Amino acid sequence: MKLSGRWTLDARFLRGKMRLLQLDSEGKLEVRELKSSYPFYFDPLKHSAEEMSRSLIETPFVVEVSIEDWLMPPWYDSRKELVKVEVDCAPCFKKIARRIESMGIAKRLNLQPSSESLALMRMGITMLDWEGKDPWRLEFDFPPLRVMQIKDISPDDALIASSELTTSGVIDRNIEKIRKEKIGSQAVGEFTEGHHIALIESRWVTCEEVYAPVCIEEHGNPVEDLIGLMELSRLSYSNLDETAEKSIGKILTDIEAMEAVNRRMAVPQARLRGDAWRGIEELLEGDSGGLVGLPRPGIYENVLQLDFSSLYPTIIAKFNISPETINRPNCERSLRPPGSMHEICMDIDGLVASTLKRLVDRREKIRSMNGWMNSRREKALKWIMVASFGYLGYRNSRFGSVPAYESVVSIARELMRKAIVVASQAGYEVIHFIVDSIFAWKQGKRFSENEAVELKDMIERSTGMKIKFENVFRYLVIPRTEATVRRGAPNRYYGVTSEGRLIVKGVKCPEIDGTFIPRDLENAVLQVLLLNEHPRRLCFQLSSLLNKSDISKEAMQKNTISL
Repeated sequence: MKLSGRWTLDARFLRGKMRLLQLDSEGKLEVRELKSSYPFYFDPLKHSAEEMSRSLIETPFVVEVSIEDWLMPPWYDSRKELVKVEVDCAPCFKKIARRIESMGIAKRLNLQPSSESLALMRMGITMLDWEGKDPWRLEFDFPPLRVMQIKDISPDDALIASSELTTSGVIDRNIEKIRKEKIGSQAVGEFTEGHHIALIESRWVTCEEVYAPVCIEEHGNPVEDLIGLMELSRLSYSNLDETAEKSIGKILTDIEAMEAVNRRMAVPQARLRGDAWRGIEELLEGDSGGLVGLPRPGIYENVLQLDFSSLYPTIIAKFNISPETINRPNCERSLRPPGSMHEICMDIDGLVASTLKRLVDRREKIRSMNGWMNSRREKALKWIMVASFGYLGYRNSRFGSVPAYESVVSIARELMRKAIVVASQAGYEVIHFIVDSIFAWKQGKRFSENEAVELKDMIERSTGMKIKFENVFRYLVIPRTEATVRRGAPNRYYGVTSEGRLIVKGVKCPEIDGTFIPRDLENAVLQVLLLNEHPRRLCFQLSSLLNKSDISKEAMQKNTISL
């Protein structure tokens, strides 16, 4: 399908206007300027909202002042008049806003999302998408993008890749190796000219030397591929380079804050509810962490690993867990889930819960869609899922809450107990369990497909949560914590799956984890796993062994650059 209109690649925010760099359906660049203002919100402290609005109307950079009713934290059960100030230069007015706060005149709210992001949302401009499109739509299409990448591959060499990226895949890819002494001269300019996006993973090149209109040099989050960053940029109304620099937690907060603004829920500057004083017993009960077993060390044949799918974010969404719903005063409908110390109010839809439900549903739908691009989008959303729970308990999180965090953990522990009981009653031995994973064993007997599906279905019915098949291990090795101790490491396990993939968990071996093991090397690999005396030596020992296999060498090559 040929698309028409403009696709927004980048936005720059100038005085009284925003400058958009857009592409047409053929990938041709076009610069477009739109009149714009940027909103700031103040909670008056010394005067009424009306008095403050009159005093601000003559302030430099101010275009318009209005008064709006907003729900106020922490419980969002009362309304207050806030002063909304539209300015023509956001960086210029920030200095004035800081002075207003320092003088005690008012407190600024809604610092997240940024004034620039709010302006984009208000004008219906979705980053890295066609004009007028909803950033939450599942379809993702774009014009041909010319992408240049530079990546170090050795102390003396780098790879420079020039690609044309389309929704159907990467075409016209050209990869060249270049010596370091040539980088920094006209070589970089020759390669980058005519490209839309530059991705720099080299110590020898900076964005200052690049001619591409969009350049990504630093990563503040673990999403490294371009498509994943584009997915997060759309949802957070942020430029691509800004998204690459942000932490996953900050991107999640941007998305939550967007939802808060849409609901007229004022976004605080920081978490408002501190931790109440508690005794040792109460603290140990509330902050006990996820359920982790102490397994017997050894080698196990034919082990089925089942995982709860997005356990923590699903709990947050399903049980309506959000700072304003936990122990909420004057709640008419509340529940105390099994294992939880806190009550959850069901009178309102929690902000964090509803936002995460939307993200969980989105990830599941994208995962069910085919295509190389959707797999990268799904992985980016997975990082949001991973960060969501930790950020709920983070002390600097705007939407954080220790009671909410504890509620998630206690519910997760109870669900894991149920899963273990179900598996045991079905005749399986649970040899290990880690937070959201259980390892079921039949004394070495193979699992039939029907048996595995039946166990999965029984756990789902008992817990009400989705379960996925993570791995079927031909061999699973649980190492000792120490050579003289007959206790298995709770956070480390290694194995070979039924497909022949090597799994190494609890030790950082990215160059070999997931490598397919030839049958003739399988016994040797198991010997290394069993005889290893220190996890820090494991990666080197396995790499040395696998380098003997041409198949493994090919599988371990990392000299290509992922889009």
